[in-house]
Parts: sequence; structure tokens; C-alpha cells
Amino acid sequence: MILSVVLTSCKGGLTGSKKPEDVEEDVHSGTKGLVMNFARNLPPNKMFDTDALDIVVELENKGASDLKGNRCWLHLSGYDQSIFPNLWPGPYQCGALDARSIYNPDGGFDTKQFMSPPYGIFLPEGIDVLPQTFVVHGCYKYQTKARPIVCINPRLYDIRAATEACVVQDVAMGGGQGAPVAVTNVKVNMMKDKALFTITVSNSGTGTVLSEQTSLLGGVVHSCPVKLEYQDIDIVRYDVDIDSAGASLLSCSPELEGQNKIRLVNNQGKIVCTFAIYGDTAFTTPLRVDLYYNYLDSISKQVEIIKTPS
Repeated sequence: MILSVVLTSCKGGLTGSKKPEDVEEDVHSGTKGLVMNFARNLPPNKMFDTDALDIVVELENKGASDLKGNRCWLHLSGYDQSIFPNLWPGPYQCGALDARSIYNPDGGFDTKQFMSPPYGIFLPEGIDVLPQTFVVHGCYKYQTKARPIVCINPRLYDIRAATEACVVQDVAMGGGQGAPVAVTNVKVNMMKDKALFTITVSNSGTGTVLSEQTSLLGGVVHSCPVKLEYQDIDIVRYDVDIDSAGASLLSCSPELEGQNKIRLVNNQGKIVCTFAIYGDTAFTTPLRVDLYYNYLDSISKQVEIIKTPS
């Protein structure tokens, strides 16, 4: 009896009350990637200029892509560096933040600390109270993997008495795929021996989509978070295919710079792909849509710096 209780407890600790396939589906849903929050009272709302400044940011990976090594960097800005000469703006590596998975459904967690030592704050002469805003930018590389199940019928418009395996229809995809950029809809059109898919891509997160070619380290042109130009923003590279002998890719559009890329307008864009279809009967198959991009998210907090009485 005791052994039975222990084994049941261990199994529940892995996936809770859900089946493994349900947990797998959960970790590939949602519209979050890197999530940042200031630790409680770090920094405080008010502090004296003789105090040490301690900023602690809690980092969570709430999406389905790993954030490790050079894939994620933090930058600190918003404050007057002449007042905080010892506070380094970065960049700082985020650390190793694993993606959500069956075995770690909450995703990776870490903290990063930004510090200025005691007596390291220099208020301008004649200023007794000065508000300063500290902005933490997260610049990271991410990807979206969407696998909508589509129905393909090579003989959709033929007169047929047999019952088909599926019905050709559009696929709505709410809830995201474990990333801030999501496939939200797939429109399906059959044209005799061809299938045309119109794929809607949306920025469903809280930040800004950047081209995967932008630098995450800052300091140079075309770099996150501040030295960005028009060609760096709202660019997503895509790869679309069907892994089935019953279909082969003919073309996808649009293209930018000779590559399969789209520019989001008002946080949305569309990819149109045409496939040659083979066979005589309807079938269902996953449409593989992979999206590649960088992403910028930011958090901020205002701190009131008070001059220490003489």
C-alpha cells in the first residue's frame, strides 16, 4: 500500500492530473516568450542618494523555444548615466532559460541583478529630489512552429458518391503556438490539382517584432533595443511545407530581399503558398509553418532619488 502511494505521487509530480499529450499541447500554446518582472522592492519606489541601488529582474521563458547562450540579452536604459556612473547599461546575457516542456511545463527561470554601490549616486547641485526611470529591454531570438491540420481534396469539385475522409475548410488557430508571433488563421482554397493556403501571421505578444538579422547586443546600427531602422522592424522569415507524398510546394509569397520574408503591417501579415496535389481522394495532413524572428520587450519602473540631509 505504501509503495503504491509513492509511485502515484511521483507520476502526478511529472504531469499533474493531465495526460502527457495534453501537457505537450499546452506547452505549444500561448503567446508569450521572455517574460520579465522587477523583483519586489528591487528597486524601491524611493531611496537616498547614499544608498546602494539594487535592481533585480525576474526572467521566465513562457514559450516553446529555448533561450540560451547568445539568444537572449538584457539592456538597461532610461536613467541619467552621469548620475549613476557606476551602473553599467549592459548588455547582460539572460542565462539559460529552457523552453516549456512536458517535464518543465513552467519553463526556465532566472534572475539578473543591476547594481550601483553605496555613495555611487551623484545628484546635480541644487536638486533635492529627482525621479529616475529604469527601463530593462529584453532582446531575444525566437521561433514559432505551427502545425495546423488541413483537409486536401484533389477532386473537390467532381461529382462523387463516396463519403470523403474530411471536409475542406479554413482553420482558425486561437491561443498561439507558444511564442509571441502566432499563426492565427489558415484559409484553404482548392483549384483542381492545386491547393492554395493563405496563412495569417500576427504579433500576438506585447513587444516589437524584429528581423532575425538585427544584432541583440546593441551599440551598432541595426541593433536591439534602440539603434533600429525601418528595415529592421516587423520582419519575419518563414518556411512553409507539407511533409506528405500527396503534395509538393510550388511557390510562396511574398519575398523580401530574395528570401521568404513578410513585413507585418499593424501587427499582421499574410503568406500565400501554392501546392501541387496528387491522388484522387481527400486526406488530412499537417501544414508545417515555421517562423523566425527577433523580439523586443521592455519593462520600466520609476524611482525617486532623495538627497541625504547633510
